[in-house]
Parts: sequence; C-alpha cells; structure tokens
Amino acid sequence: MDKDIGVISSPDGRPCTFSQLKGISNVDDTGNSWIVIKEGRSGYKEMTSMLLAAKMAGKKIHVSTTGQVQQECGHAEAYVV
Repeated sequence: MDKDIGVISSPDGRPCTFSQLKGISNVDDTGNSWIVIKEGRSGYKEMTSMLLAAKMAGKKIHVSTTGQVQQECGHAEAYVV
C-alpha cells in the first residue's frame, strides 16, 4: 500500500536514516512507527533520495521492510523503496 511520508530524520549517532509513513503506527509488530535505512547498505543513497523526492513532491511511496528490527538502529529495516 502506498503511503505519504510523515517524517524523515537524519542519523542521530546510529548509522541509519529514520522515517515514518503516515497512517502506519506499528511497523512489522515492532510497537512503533519508525522504519530505517542503514547507512552503507547497497542502495542507501538511492533509497534515501527517493524518500526525500517523494516527500518534497507530496507523492505517496511504497516501502517494504525486511520484517526484522535492524539491531544497530532499533527499528524495522526498509529494503525496498
């Protein structure tokens, strides 16, 4: 399901970019609404760019997660944007 991007947050000391999709409050049963893209992963810059472009253009975006919590960052990890 395509969603609007609520928040995009730069790394806060942890090696991930954080984001929230509007209307999603419990990603992968983690109990929170954050998804992360880990720095250094293949496609990191491209995925982050797509989130920013969609946010700036007011467009909906589809994000799929790994179904697991990214351990260094503590939130569900996106693997497709």
